[in-house]
Amino acid sequence: MVCSFLKPTIPSAINTGVMMKTKILPFLIFISSYYITNAQAPQFAVVRPDGTTYICPTWDSAYNKAIDGDNIYLPGVPVNGTFYIDKRLNIFGAGHHPDSSSVSGKTTILGSLFFRSGASGGSIEGVHFTTDIYLSYTGRKIRDIQIKRCRLGSLNFNIFGNPTPSIDSLPINITITENLIIGYLFGENSSGNTITKNIIQGQTGNFISSYVANNIFLY
Repeated sequence: MVCSFLKPTIPSAINTGVMMKTKILPFLIFISSYYITNAQAPQFAVVRPDGTTYICPTWDSAYNKAIDGDNIYLPGVPVNGTFYIDKRLNIFGAGHHPDSSSVSGKTTILGSLFFRSGASGGSIEGVHFTTDIYLSYTGRKIRDIQIKRCRLGSLNFNIFGNPTPSIDSLPINITITENLIIGYLFGENSSGNTITKNIIQGQTGNFISSYVANNIFLY
């Protein structure tokens, strides 16, 4: 499916890799209004650093249109599928808590997300995952991923279930902050991570030389 070129009249400040929450909400409201006026089909927005915007009808078309450094905005509706990320992208949902998604709707991914090696330097924020997020080694070390304000099952560092990953293949410098993690969080001896302000219901451990502070552990 083809993406439509669009130059919306929204704040031009939406051109940075990681944006403040106050800049995200106006754009998500814009996407919601576009969704309402276009036969109720969910819309995905790809925004380049220079502000150039493409409105895409599916996740696949949005991902194919995106290049390293782009922002992708997800609609506030349930989205089916498994997401494989192998580009340096910043992905923004409308949030999963009612106080942040009452206007734009809640972004729910009915599937899992896999960060692959090419995703290093990217981020995801404001998404409710019904299953898990994976950091999956594909030939190069994954590093500098930020996972923020999401709800998810488990966060897997174990590279597709490999029980004895080599130290050279482990993810490094992963930031996990302000999430609700229903399942477990095992680092598999990954190092340099930052884990703060999360609520974690399952078991947590096996992180080396990582900063862990101000979390609530319910296990």
